Amino acid sequence: GDFREQQNLRKKFESGSITLEDIRSQENVHVVMCSIRSVLTSSFEPLLTYDMYNRFIESTGSPTLLKSCVSSLPELVQNLIKLVLRHLLEVASYQEFNRMSINALARIWVMAFLRASERIEDSAKDMDARIATLEMLMDDFSEIFSDSEDDEVADASSSRSHHEVIDPNIETASMDADA
Repeated sequence: GDFREQQNLRKKFESGSITLEDIRSQENVHVVMCSIRSVLTSSFEPLLTYDMYNRFIESTGSPTLLKSCVSSLPELVQNLIKLVLRHLLEVASYQEFNRMSINALARIWVMAFLRASERIEDSAKDMDARIATLEMLMDDFSEIFSDSEDDEVADASSSRSHHEVIDPNIETASMDADA
């Protein structure tokens, strides 16, 4: 079931035919995130780009330098990074139940965020440094993304469904009733 749903979503992502309704109708956020990770991992360019690879690796250890690197990426990519990292931090917040620490999540997602090159033989290059970079992006998320216009959305997202976190502009009946 889940694998077939992941494959269907991935095909829609890759073909550009994915709609917000496809995501909203998915009951299992794991299916959505696995599909996104799969697409990002197999994409031509990782989120933190080949051109920026050395800069990101060298910036690990300094939230200020990482923030500078992230802010030099296109806004769409920055937003996608924030969305995925917020989700990963939410998953990590349940570590005592799901055993998914920030380190474990960084190991699972590192290829979507930071790869040395397109060559398969380079895939193990600097793996520890890449994992450390992704861990720092999660550990220091609030500092690295502190000037984000959507900080209020991030603060409120912890009490929302995964559909609302994916699209913070969704107005739900319960939210409308509270207003």
